[in-house]
Amino acid sequence: MAKKPVFLLALRNLPSVETPYTPLMYTRGTQTHKLALVKRYGSWQVCDIGSGALVWRAKSDWKGIPVDSIGLTIAEARVCALVGLDSLVDRVGLSKFESVLSNPKPF
Repeated sequence: MAKKPVFLLALRNLPSVETPYTPLMYTRGTQTHKLALVKRYGSWQVCDIGSGALVWRAKSDWKGIPVDSIGLTIAEARVCALVGLDSLVDRVGLSKFESVLSNPKPF
C-alpha cells in the first residue's frame, strides 16, 4: 500500500503537526486548487496544503438535518467536500475564495 502524502497542519496556539492526507483537486472557474482531505478526531476536514489552514469542515445531511461526518467513508467524504466547497464559493464569491487561498493567513 502506498504511503499517504503529509502536510503541516496549522494548529491554534500549538506547533504545526505533520498530517497524512488524501489529495482533493477542486476546480472552480479557471483555477484548480490542490487541497487536503483529512480525518481528524473522527470528522472530515478540507485544509489548504500550503498554509495548513482549515478551509471547510465536512458536514453531512440526514433527512435534511446537518450531522457530523464521523460515519462517512473516504468516497462519501470526497463528494460531501466538493459539494460543500461549491456551497462555500457560492456564498463568499469566487474572487474572495481564490484570494484567500492564494494568500492564506491561518490565524
